[in-house]
Amino acid sequence: YEQVKLIYSRCVSDLHHVSSLVKPPLNVKQVSNSLSHIIKEHINSLRNAVTTHWNSRDYVKLQRAFYALRQLEALFISESAIYTKSWKGIREEIEDEIEKLAKELTTFLTKHGGNKAFENLSDFALKLIRIGRILDGLPDFKGIVRLKMSQILDKCRDRSWGFAFLFKLGLLLEQGEQIEKEGDDTIGALFF
Repeated sequence: YEQVKLIYSRCVSDLHHVSSLVKPPLNVKQVSNSLSHIIKEHINSLRNAVTTHWNSRDYVKLQRAFYALRQLEALFISESAIYTKSWKGIREEIEDEIEKLAKELTTFLTKHGGNKAFENLSDFALKLIRIGRILDGLPDFKGIVRLKMSQILDKCRDRSWGFAFLFKLGLLLEQGEQIEKEGDDTIGALFF
């Protein structure tokens, strides 16, 4: 992307020098607009990829697309013809999803007493696995996910039945029953 930025900058600033050397003269504005359009189309395709990967929960591909958009942002933030902030909406959507999952888990702990919590242990585990997938697949969000997971587990530990619940949760995750339901055999290792 740095080479693209260099070519774009040179095109915008120096193409008029070449324009007069060719017959008919180059339409510098048109060439510049075409190059801007090509770059914007690439950014839009990355935005679409981000949305697609988020909707399909393919966090590894989502992370790659985020990385590319971050690079483009750093290089083209000063180019109003190319850069817009609209792609950041998906970032807020992911943070909202993390908050929603954390709130559901916290509400579960607050709402359910000991016996009820143990009866619904698998539901709790599934939500914890979902938030763990974000932690595993999206390094950009590790800070917020770790914070939320720590808060959830601390809240669990603070309950009178919390240590036993965490022990059973660990056993359940180690057995892999929840993992098989979710279809990913790498998540259980996140919790140990």
